[in-house]
Amino acid sequence: FSPKELELEYGVEPALLDRPCILIKVNRLYQEYCESHNVRTLPNTKLYEITRSAWKVGSRREKYKYVASVAFGLIREVYEVEEWVEATVGGDGVDLKGSGRWAFNGQVTLDQNMRELVGKSVDHLFSSGAQNPIKYFN
Repeated sequence: FSPKELELEYGVEPALLDRPCILIKVNRLYQEYCESHNVRTLPNTKLYEITRSAWKVGSRREKYKYVASVAFGLIREVYEVEEWVEATVGGDGVDLKGSGRWAFNGQVTLDQNMRELVGKSVDHLFSSGAQNPIKYFN
């Protein structure tokens, strides 16, 4: 779908990103939580938890101030990154030391322009069939 087709078909506006941001798709973990807890959306703390860790991101991560949590094509939240740290333990308790996986510490952004992205579509920014859950947007 093009951004215009999305808007016409589903009434979802495309996200117009105007600053660098890392988009992280959390589809599988989002769906698993919703199904196992019989809910339609995640609590804010759970969304942060599944978005922040543990990702294979390179050193260019340091250039990005914002991370957007994306589930099923929609931005669910935008976080302001305070720091990136080596991920040491996965959500399932697996030891990740030395795995090259990273986690960010941060908080929900207060930047109004970034807040306005929540609920908007980023489907048009991902290639069809893309497997990598990380997208660097400049």
